Amino acid sequence: MIGELDDWGPPALCRQHLENLSGSGPEIRLNVYPGAAHDFDVPTANAGTVYFGHKLEYNAAATAQSNCDVSAFLRNEIGN
Repeated sequence: MIGELDDWGPPALCRQHLENLSGSGPEIRLNVYPGAAHDFDVPTANAGTVYFGHKLEYNAAATAQSNCDVSAFLRNEIGN
């Protein structure tokens, strides 16, 4: 789970790392949330916050979608 605009751990770099895996381990899924930056799920990350040169910003829509994605993952993988 990563924001599309995350400049700390850019989605392209995450995709590259996933492509370099052997494929012998468990499935890894990358969810990229449009318009979201690093710390998109941290309500105290106010717009305009920069930390160690990286943009941090809460994004309510991305947070809501990521919560739904986690719930769906847990239901699919462990039930309930």
